[in-house]
This record gives sequence, structure tokens and C-alpha cells, in this order.
Amino acid sequence: MSTHHSDVLAHEGHQSAPAHPTAFFDRAQTILDALGKSPIASNAYTTAWAARLRKGGEPLFPAARQWLLDQQLPDGSWGGVIKMPYDRTISTLAAAVALACDSGPGDPRAQQAVEDGCRYLREHGGEWRHHYAETCAFETIVPQLLSEARALGLQVPYQEFTDLEEARAAKLRLIPLERLVSEPTSLLFSLEGIPQLPDIAPQLTHFLSQNGTLGNSVASTIAYYSATGNPQSLRFLQSVQAEDGGFPEFHPYEIMEKLWVLHHLHRARLLRDPSQYTAWLREVLGETGLVAFSSSFSTPDSDDSSMSLVLLHEFAPTYDSSRQLHGLLSFENLTNFADFPYARQTSLAPNARVLQALLKQPDRYRPQIDKVLQYVLGEQHDDGKWCDYWNVSPYYGTAHVAFSLTTPGLSRSIIAEPLNKAYQWLIGSQHRSGVWGFGDGTPEETAYAVLALDAMADAGMPVDHRVWNDAAVYLREHLDDPSYPSLWIAKALYGPNLIVRSGWLAGYAIALARTGGKCS
Repeated sequence: MSTHHSDVLAHEGHQSAPAHPTAFFDRAQTILDALGKSPIASNAYTTAWAARLRKGGEPLFPAARQWLLDQQLPDGSWGGVIKMPYDRTISTLAAAVALACDSGPGDPRAQQAVEDGCRYLREHGGEWRHHYAETCAFETIVPQLLSEARALGLQVPYQEFTDLEEARAAKLRLIPLERLVSEPTSLLFSLEGIPQLPDIAPQLTHFLSQNGTLGNSVASTIAYYSATGNPQSLRFLQSVQAEDGGFPEFHPYEIMEKLWVLHHLHRARLLRDPSQYTAWLREVLGETGLVAFSSSFSTPDSDDSSMSLVLLHEFAPTYDSSRQLHGLLSFENLTNFADFPYARQTSLAPNARVLQALLKQPDRYRPQIDKVLQYVLGEQHDDGKWCDYWNVSPYYGTAHVAFSLTTPGLSRSIIAEPLNKAYQWLIGSQHRSGVWGFGDGTPEETAYAVLALDAMADAGMPVDHRVWNDAAVYLREHLDDPSYPSLWIAKALYGPNLIVRSGWLAGYAIALARTGGKCS
């Protein structure tokens, strides 16, 4: 597939910053000032691992156990409000094992919670096979939890997971134990699923970050601490426990957080001076162009690397990023770009972002552009949407593909039909109330839909005033909601607070500007 044609997509773009009210910039600055200070909300999966920790026979984090009891859902499961089968399965299994470890005759509430959780798994344990959004390391961790559940005598549907043992073996063949202990890999993020961890844990100490975490994963660090008793790791775990007793999926994630917040605010033209972030972007990219989601995480990924380059190209258009762009090729596969080295899966949004970054030098990277474009277009669903591996909402995937396909330099004849299908899906899936998303709709998904349509409108695709107006009204009403459904995917669903809220703000600012500054 060649994209080197003269009929490239027109791109009008925002010729100047929209005249947002000062209050928008003040809100944006409040978010920017909070970077690094707003941890990910607690989730059931990680909190379950913390609830199991003991010292001298006593629980190290008794409030974690109480958190699990309080957060069980009415159907007996644990997990996010949005029912995503992978998340509900692994969260419920982890919570049931944790509560069964120390529930006795004098603890009827915990016993009932375990029974309800096991019943949920018996009734819904196979639903994960029919869902597109797989959680990270599911095939590695679930066999380990099932082994522990069997030892505890829990009545769960073991037959629904029999093929995961081979999937885990296949992954461990990609990253064998000798590699795991000798070089940093993505497996550091899911050590709790490694059956040999008690034997090899001391050999992993040299990967311990200064803050005491392994792989920035709270559950991995819990597993490592359980095997070694390392006091530095215990201090880290104590520092990340939330006031409600729960634990976050991972911490820190300061590079990813800042990148995505800047991306959202920049698309809405809510950064007063984007150039002030170029020095930080150049520092993050370094000479190699390989970026991880945190400075304390040793394995770079194509998503953070390409997002850094996309922003640098936006903020400093004349900067020569040739060396850093070349670094993206370290993720190149036969048909696409991998998320991580040795990764079993690749995903949509990082490939779309790699495409967007490589379009900075289209002549130099024509073969890679053709390859990744073919992959991205091939991932489109029949109804026009795109789904990503890292966010359960199709509006996230569709938005990030829209950003790349509306980047100057792509052939209109190749992308016009896929882009129009996505446009029709976006317009057709807006709820009557003006929102988009699961159930009655969510602010986060509405924001992604607005961002996607904004990119399409810049490329010359008409969007009715009513679409912008209804979205603006809804986002205005929900801009200060204290909580929201978790849509982001790691080992379970999680919510990166400032990324989500910057998206809400960007969506509202764009929708309002598209109405001419007035909505009703």
C-alpha cells in the first residue's frame, strides 16, 4: 500500500488559539500544577494482593481487607463499574483468594463474600473469551491465582481457563527466567504471576527503583516483598496506600501522565505557551527517542515514545528529531509496531501514534508509514470504530486513529472511506442526551468523541451545531464530578485522574468553541 500521492488530505487546523474564557486556562493550569500529585484511584485487583500480606501472623494492611468487603459489587464480583469481563474475572478471583486466605468461622461476612465471588465466576467465568479488551498479563496471572484457589478449595470454574497454562508457558519462553533476572523486561510489571518468583526474587533486587518499587507495579512489588521482606519495598507500599485503605494499580507514572495531559490541553489550545515544554520533551526523549511511562520504569514503550515525538513536533516544528524518530524502529515488527520489546501483543493507539510521528519525515519512513497505515486501517471494525488495547472504550481508540489519519501527508483516496465510516459511527452513536459511551454515557468517552470530531472537522468534515452544543452542555454539567468509571486497562481497569480530567476539560473547551462560545 503506497501513500505517496498528490491527493493528500487537506488539514485546516486551528490557525490561532480559540478565544477561550480565562476560566478555561485557569482550570488547565490547576491540572498542570497537580501533575505528579494525583495518584491513580484504588482498584480491587491490587488491593486484594495487599490484603494478603502478613507480618508475624498479623495483616500488614487490615484496611485493605475492609476495602474489599466494602467494594464488592451487588452481583458478587469485584472490578470496575463498567462491566469488562477480563477485569471482573481477574479482580474477583484475586479478591476471593485474598479473603479466603484468612476467613474463618468467626468471619461470616468474608465467607459470604467469597461464596458470592465464586458464584459469580461460575456463572460468568467464560465471558472473557468473547471480549476484545484483554487486561495485561491475564494469561500469566490467572493460572497462578487458580492454583492458589484450588489449594484453598474454592469452587470456581477451573475448566474455563485450561488453555491459559500454555499461553503463560509461551510468554515465559519469550522472556525466560535467565533473561528476567539479567535484563529489564515488561515482565517486571507482573511478577505476581511467576510461579518461580520465591526462588528468583533475590536476583531481582538490582531492578529495585530508588522508591522501592519493582516495575512501578504495586502488585509486583507486593509479590517481591512477600518473597524477600525488603524494607524499602514495604515503605513504598505504605506510601501508596490510599486513605480509603485501597491500593492503586501502579505508581509512579509521571511521564505518561504529563504527556497525555499536555496532549489533551494542546488539542484544545489550552496551553498558554506550549514551547515551554520542549526542553522537558527533549530531555525525556534523550538521544535514543525511547521513552518509558516513568523514569523509574526501565522498559520503554512505543506509545510514550511516539507521544513524546508527536508533542515535540507540535511544540517545536523546526527541531530536528531524526535520531529520536529512528528510535521508533526498535519496535518494528513484520506487520506493525510492538508496544514493548518481546511483547506478545501489539495494540492500535500506539501504532496510530507511531504513524503520526513518522509523518514528520514521510519520504524517509515511507515503508514504515505504509506498513503501519495498513495495520491501522485493517483494525477498523465493520461499523467504523476502532478499539484499543489500553482503554476499554472504542471512543479512545477511534479518537487516536482520527488524530493520525488527519495528519497532513496521507493520501485522501486511501483514508477517506475509513475516516468517513468512523465519522458516521461517531455521529450515529451520540445519545439523545448529547453524550457518548457505555450505559447512559460517560464524560470521558464524550470528551474522546468531541476530540475525534474536532480533528475531522479541521480536515473539512462537517459536524452539526447540535452535536457540539449537546456535548458542551453535558460536559459543562459534569466537569466537576467527583468520581467516574475506570476505562483504562492495565492488569485491571484503572483511572488516571489528571489524564481523565484534562480530557473532560479539553472536550468541553472544544465543543463550546465550536458552538461559537455559547451552548444551551
